[in-house]
Amino acid sequence: MYSAIDLVNYEYQLDGEPSDDIKLKFKKQCEEGQILWILDGYDEFVQNIPTSLEGLFSDIKNQYHHIITTHPYAVDLKYDITIEITGFTDDNITKFVMQYSKTSEEMAKDSRIKSEPILIFLKSNPTIWGIAHIPINLQLICNTWSDSNKDENKVLTVTDLYHEVIYGLCRKYLQRQTESKPKIDKRKVDTKCGEHLQFLENVAFEAIKSNKIILKPELLMKIVRENKFSEMVHEDSLNIGLLKSYNDDQNVERAETEKQHYFIHLSFQEFFAARYLVRILAIESETAREFIQENKYNQRFTLVFIFAFGLLRHKNNDKLTEDYWKSIEYEAKDLVGLHHIKLLIECLDEIDGAIYSKIRTGCISSITTWIKRAASMPQSIVMRHLCDSLSCTTTVDREVAIIRSNKAAWLPLVTYVALRQNIAVTVVENRLVVYGVKGPIPLENVDIESLDKLKIAFHNQEEELNS
Repeated sequence: MYSAIDLVNYEYQLDGEPSDDIKLKFKKQCEEGQILWILDGYDEFVQNIPTSLEGLFSDIKNQYHHIITTHPYAVDLKYDITIEITGFTDDNITKFVMQYSKTSEEMAKDSRIKSEPILIFLKSNPTIWGIAHIPINLQLICNTWSDSNKDENKVLTVTDLYHEVIYGLCRKYLQRQTESKPKIDKRKVDTKCGEHLQFLENVAFEAIKSNKIILKPELLMKIVRENKFSEMVHEDSLNIGLLKSYNDDQNVERAETEKQHYFIHLSFQEFFAARYLVRILAIESETAREFIQENKYNQRFTLVFIFAFGLLRHKNNDKLTEDYWKSIEYEAKDLVGLHHIKLLIECLDEIDGAIYSKIRTGCISSITTWIKRAASMPQSIVMRHLCDSLSCTTTVDREVAIIRSNKAAWLPLVTYVALRQNIAVTVVENRLVVYGVKGPIPLENVDIESLDKLKIAFHNQEEELNS
């Protein structure tokens, strides 16, 4: 079993084997709190700790001063202090977009006029608004907006947005290759970058399956060999702008293909993993189905499944869409049913368009039935889970079927979700009115008792949000 000094010696290649005196001194410093251990990327390591290091890392966690950096879902450890990196505030987003608009075009007369459509678009979808709080994502969204002839009335889902961002990066990559700025259409991007994007799909899927964020060169080479990608595709894929390199030893100069890499943000890794999943659904359907059925309730893969629904909408392939839906629905119900209905709610924005008409109708029916049933349950945690999922979609003001109900029991749910999305819910005479982006939606025939309960719900939920 390794000791703490053994690990330091191995990682930093100390000059010669430390003496027994040095080992004892270092051990004493650790025990007296004079050494701070930083366990960076703990979520990747914890899944596969070598047996020889288990005792050492148990000592570090339980006895020595340390800081752990990790994705919050990966560990179940209790600490006195936890800090979450949250990215931009709402005000930061507004200032960034206005500054971007001001500097992106020469002699801009009024940055508010140019920034307002971008801000309206960002706020039109709760998930997109959430993504915009990540600085790199907001930068890419603004770049994509300025590079395209954006139809301000067109509704974009999260999948649509990532699709446009990636094609924007590919266009810029191709322009750099030709040292000019020719007009490059989507067909040319598909032709010139198709293999590169497939390579990134394979990398993303392999990494996300094994819970990896840092992509070691051995992993990339393995994918090159097994899928017969050329060395040129391998090298060029690293330069499109979707991966960043990480050299863990600054004293050693390495070629780009010998460095470790990571996607510019985890959500791009999830997007490419979804592209891979949709691709193998057509050629290795059994493999894809097994993956979906094994992981559909795993929180780490939720965004992958959301993206997959959106990607299938772009393919407009009825059979492929039906196969995917059947895989989601197959033996769908977890013990309670809550995880399944949450997944449907969170995918609902992508389950749209003609190809999803029947599926969407069934989803709406299942969701409304489940919400009404959950509203009568005494456990508030169930209601909270549903609220959190609904507040991440545009469902509240797009689906009258979910809003319109005479059931007073779940009016607090409507209120809570609406408040989370900054959508007004008001009582006008004997009607309940929800004001969404498409204007007022009156809920007819709501009885006086229901209205009274709504007023109480308004008061309680507003207090909760402000607390």
